[in-house]
Amino acid sequence: MKRRHLLQALGACALALAQAAIAADALPHIPLAPATQAQGDLPRLLRDALVDYETVLPDAHSMRWLEANGKNELTPRHWSDKAHAFEEACAAQRDTCGPLLAAQIRAMDRALREAGDAAYSLVGAATQSAISDLCMQSPPDAAFAVCGLSQRAHHAAALWAQLGRDAPFVHYYNRYQGQRTQYLAWLKSRDQQPSASTLAELPELPAWMSARYFEATSQLDGARDGWLSAIFTALKTPDAPFPLVAASYMARLSWRLNDGDAAREWDAMIAAQPAQTSCPARSEQLRVDIARQHVERGNATDTNKRLRALVADGCPYTQALFDYASDTLQAPAPDDTTLTALRQTLTLGIASCEATGECLRYRLDQLRQLLALTGKDASRIAAVAKAQQQRFDQPEHTVLEADLQMAWAAAMTLIRNPAFKSQGFALLSALQQRLLIAAGVDRQASVTTQANYNRFDALHRTVARVSTELGIALPISQVEGLRAQTLLRRLRLESLARQLADVHDAQADAEHAAQLAQAQQCRNTLASLGQPPQADWRDTVLRQAAPWCEQLVSLADLRRLEALATRKLYGNDKEKAWLGTLGIGALNTLDTNSQNVFLKTETDSLGTDEAYLSWLQVPGGYVASLASIKTNAANGPAPHSVRSRYIALSSAQEASIALYRELLMAGSATSRGARRADALPDAGDGLRLKGVPVWRMADGSYVAQAIAPQDGIRVQSIKEIGEALYVLLMAPMQADWASAKRLTISPDGPLAFLPFETLWAGDRQVLDMIDVAYVQSLAVHAELSRRAAQSRAAQPALLSVADPDYARPPTDEANLPAWMAALRWNPLPGTRREADALAPLFATSKALRGGDASRAHFLNLDAKGEIRDFRVLHFATHGFADNQRSALVLSTQQGMQQAYLLDSDITTLRLKSDLVLLSACDTGLGRSQSGEGVMGLPYAFMLAGNTNTVMSLWPVDDAGAALFMPTFMKHARAGLDLVAALNATKREFAAGTHGERNRDPRIWAAFVQYGVPLALAGKP
Repeated sequence: MKRRHLLQALGACALALAQAAIAADALPHIPLAPATQAQGDLPRLLRDALVDYETVLPDAHSMRWLEANGKNELTPRHWSDKAHAFEEACAAQRDTCGPLLAAQIRAMDRALREAGDAAYSLVGAATQSAISDLCMQSPPDAAFAVCGLSQRAHHAAALWAQLGRDAPFVHYYNRYQGQRTQYLAWLKSRDQQPSASTLAELPELPAWMSARYFEATSQLDGARDGWLSAIFTALKTPDAPFPLVAASYMARLSWRLNDGDAAREWDAMIAAQPAQTSCPARSEQLRVDIARQHVERGNATDTNKRLRALVADGCPYTQALFDYASDTLQAPAPDDTTLTALRQTLTLGIASCEATGECLRYRLDQLRQLLALTGKDASRIAAVAKAQQQRFDQPEHTVLEADLQMAWAAAMTLIRNPAFKSQGFALLSALQQRLLIAAGVDRQASVTTQANYNRFDALHRTVARVSTELGIALPISQVEGLRAQTLLRRLRLESLARQLADVHDAQADAEHAAQLAQAQQCRNTLASLGQPPQADWRDTVLRQAAPWCEQLVSLADLRRLEALATRKLYGNDKEKAWLGTLGIGALNTLDTNSQNVFLKTETDSLGTDEAYLSWLQVPGGYVASLASIKTNAANGPAPHSVRSRYIALSSAQEASIALYRELLMAGSATSRGARRADALPDAGDGLRLKGVPVWRMADGSYVAQAIAPQDGIRVQSIKEIGEALYVLLMAPMQADWASAKRLTISPDGPLAFLPFETLWAGDRQVLDMIDVAYVQSLAVHAELSRRAAQSRAAQPALLSVADPDYARPPTDEANLPAWMAALRWNPLPGTRREADALAPLFATSKALRGGDASRAHFLNLDAKGEIRDFRVLHFATHGFADNQRSALVLSTQQGMQQAYLLDSDITTLRLKSDLVLLSACDTGLGRSQSGEGVMGLPYAFMLAGNTNTVMSLWPVDDAGAALFMPTFMKHARAGLDLVAALNATKREFAAGTHGERNRDPRIWAAFVQYGVPLALAGKP
């Protein structure tokens, strides 16, 4: 990015905040050419249209859309009926209209040049927009002569952005970007390179404008990347000042994306700067604090006080007030005190807008609607909701970020009122469908991209819960919403890449190589900037920019796939290929076609003997969705039937689930984790946890506490709690899944750490009733089934990483991160025995032991492409997980910082494995991201190309695991699929086949499998 882009970014941002440099009356009116002032219908229509450009366009909230008429027919609508009337008349009288258009365009162009800086005004923006539109209407031969390769849409978009008018800004941004992209693609289709003059006439849009566009259109991840790009460019300038404005945007966007770590870093950098007391700075800082409050539930009283101070001081406040009001109304149940204070602040703000006349008209309308939502007037609330519903019912309507937030606030207000719950559900469902469609066509398979959709996670959960309350059946794909979407996108891209494996395009390969070189240049630039002092703001920017370089690699891969898909669909027909770029794109077209062939219904990937149970945590409990098998005596298996129900859970019951898990994992010492499990739970006088008695409360919940609770009863065995949880979670839908042979569960929230097979139906454990497996979502199940169906080598090969050398170099203590410094890792003798027992089960195996069991050695195998030869990967090591990261702890010979194979390392691997065995502690744990689920090691290995993962839910017993894993693999190599083999192994251990000690569920229940049924072909 050029340096001038940075200057534009920071200068334009300050301009947008203060709006002081915009001269409201610098260009009093759009100038009229003599031909436009002449008599006749066309000049009159043009004059009327130009008046609307001045008076209507600045406050337009929609530009073009389709609207149903009285006959339910869709008719096109335009921001200005007068401008649309001229457009139609001009098209009908093209010969007469052409000279009129040319004359008016020249008159406006001349006036803008003469006005100079004074053209930076509302009328100037309207004039630029009129030129852009009239150039579009001009005959092609005359248009080029008058307009050339016009940047007018570019200039119009820039001015509307600076003036805070989102709708016209987005419209003209899209027009310019579309024209530029199409023209360059048209040149490419004719094997022509754009000339230097062409690129000068059609420059790439600057980062600041793209950032503003992405935020206005609800792509907050793109907005954050844009501002980071501008800040990153600033680092190249020696002694560059701190980019305060851009940093404020970064902080606010990070909070909105629920990226608390990044947000706090930006907050700290801003706090380290001199205090800013100007009106724009106060307003933007308040928006940052409101975004933080939305995540951390801050002080509403302080927010109201600061908003009112902005109003009193004549500072910009409407955007901050909109943010705060919409956040408050989107909450499940805001209290009366909060709503009363909000209503008072809204009333004050609206009165100030009306008194000064300085507020944007559409923003004032939104504040009035929000005020209505805080009140008790049912008719006003219903009117607001109806207006919002109409926006989502109109096809081709550009929905802005403000529209999404407004509709969400209106829907939640309706849902809280029993009389309007159905209407609120309809609006929220329409909003959800818009989001799901946007997520479905987004091909960027990164956690950062998905964060933009996950910020609506609470909305999806509300839709699921309310649907059960209203008795409305939803598809599981809608209930699960955006779960595991990063993984799902990666799986679908992988599937598309397989379809394109035999397609070759030399130009696409060359462009891919050039884009990879740009990514490497990004890395080199980061490296060349050096390491500033730890406390310097530049250090934080460098760390946050590092993933940005890697995203360039993902984007390069995506563009190459798009080029290959274009070649596959259109061959060498460049005209068709160019036309294809005007639609949904070749990759989306190919994906749509392939999915239609593969899946007829969302449950088609399930086996005829397989039931699927999905859990979605919602306020007050869970929505359980079950796809059950139905068998017709005459016709055999029928399609799965789907139903959902709401299962209420009190906080005490949720605590009982956590207590049950703690009791399962309690036992003798473990040596494959940084912590050790508790003492045996049964001390002879009943069940205990950490020596504390366990009690059943009067409400049926369970607690561990030293003092006997009132009406509490001592619990004698863990089985009693397992029975209670079965009645709560599994029994309500048992009749629908009991006839299946396999139950695949997609857990959510705390249930992701509960082994359901350990629950008890009376005297029968779930383990003995049905085979249990786990998966992230039903859509992921379908894509993993595709992956599992790919051809593979007849003989699976094993790569085993075990018994690392944990001798720690004495000079390795300095500069360790805080999370790493306190950890110590002991030798694991049982892991070598485990690995030695697995090796004979495979015809081909490779072992990494001792110092060779290192992160560097393992990653080197991947760099050489050798890791793709192994269908089974086995890790018998220490494991580590917290709420920030997950890792396998390998050899420490090269230092502690080089010992951790992090989940971020794993996602970059290139695997073709059927199974990863994680025989280490807590490998099923990790950071949890709203919407995505647990982002731990199994998730990372699946992103890298693995199909099935056996992982642990708690610290595993060294000796027990050394016996469990080989037993499981013997069953798998004997012909059972992986799901059946794991369940068979668990039943043997639970029955005492492998000794009384190993009946303890802390040994066998720790291991669960995520994936799909798959048999390891071939004999050892």
